Amino acid sequence: MATADEHERTSSDECREHAIEVLLQSIVEAGGSLSDNCEIRNGGIFAKDEIDDGHVILKVPFSQCISKESVQNSSLSRILEEYPALLDFEDELLAMALLHGKLFPSTSPWAKSVAVLPSQHELDLPIYWSPEQVEYLKGTTVYHLTHQMKRQIQSDWTSLIEPLATEFPTLLGGATHDLYKWALSMIYSRAVGFTRKQHEKEEKMHILFPLIDMANHAPAAAGILPEDDRFFEEARETFSYRNGDEGEYMTLTSTLNRTAGQEVYSNYGTYSNSKFLFSYGFVIPGQQTPRTLDVWPSLGVQTISGYETKIGLIQSHVLTREQTYDFKGSLRSPNFISPSLLAQVRVLQATPEELRNGIMHAFCGKMVSERNEAATLACIRGLLKGRIQPEIVNSVHTELAELEANEGEAIPSNHRLYMALILRSEEISLMEEIVVYIDQLNEQLRIEGPTYQCPDYTKLKE
Repeated sequence: MATADEHERTSSDECREHAIEVLLQSIVEAGGSLSDNCEIRNGGIFAKDEIDDGHVILKVPFSQCISKESVQNSSLSRILEEYPALLDFEDELLAMALLHGKLFPSTSPWAKSVAVLPSQHELDLPIYWSPEQVEYLKGTTVYHLTHQMKRQIQSDWTSLIEPLATEFPTLLGGATHDLYKWALSMIYSRAVGFTRKQHEKEEKMHILFPLIDMANHAPAAAGILPEDDRFFEEARETFSYRNGDEGEYMTLTSTLNRTAGQEVYSNYGTYSNSKFLFSYGFVIPGQQTPRTLDVWPSLGVQTISGYETKIGLIQSHVLTREQTYDFKGSLRSPNFISPSLLAQVRVLQATPEELRNGIMHAFCGKMVSERNEAATLACIRGLLKGRIQPEIVNSVHTELAELEANEGEAIPSNHRLYMALILRSEEISLMEEIVVYIDQLNEQLRIEGPTYQCPDYTKLKE
């Protein structure tokens, strides 16, 4: 006998399947299409017959997408007339569109698109984890970004969305903090950035295009393996924008040969598991993703000798003025330390004499001095060694091995702990690799002395 939860899940799946049919019909009527060889089901997009690499799976007219333009041409334009500065905040506009579609399903132009989106109870993004589960991620970049994101969502809700919902009840009335968090989650996990070309003008945009976002991610869809040196530069995209005689369309194209019954995947991007977990709520085991980590020195320690001069230098140069947490990584495998990280640390490690003579070498991939370069490598090494203490490393590896042994090939019952441990294990492995690399650089510096070539010299020349 089925449980109440199973009945509810079956009913929800049936409603979603019907919503998909309704949305697809609407897209087809607007000039879009779904390949005859494919079908869209609740879990993704599947081949009904053989399809080849390069086959266009789905074509969605731009007019059916949720974009800043569609918001401007909707009833929500009343809000923009009162607050035109909102046009500079694209994600907030998309969030308002999703809220409108959720709150006013009978009248919203986005209601059909919203109806197929997952509910907040189906999301595994860390901002939906309990406080105890978020602690699984402690020590990772995702841990800090999750707390930061929660604070930002609360701030934006209180200062922007809640007042707008009160002022415009016929447009956003009924909005709640949880609904707003859901809307932002949909944007972060489903919206795509691209460059729109129209009338010889180019415009960078962030949009949600319906149904195409139902394709699940697979690294193989990128057409290149993550350990390949070209992975970051040449991985093939499965989404594309087209503007021609047939009008403006977003398309999903297969980059793999598929047979009947097989799932058709897309390539969300050449991301690390940190990015996949934070933005999409999943990780890919087995080191099928690039390993990256954003590590930066603290710039708030005002007791550093020459603090104001050093911070002024760092903030004035394009290479160092920002410490980004974009998952591209100031550290990457194999053996990559970003020029930005090296330059920042060189400046922080500079003596008064080095600040007066030769400090600009820090931004060019050149030694400020042998002493400074050795101190720079020692500082970065210290940052990493502090995060890979033996007891932490052993605990992570032991817990992960136990979970995998107990569950076999099945997804562990505590899958959030499992995902966190995979992430922590990969970050530990990367930091250990970079420590070995730094030791090699130190030895090279000791042997070569003044003729030593910094690891970022060739990167900056490129």
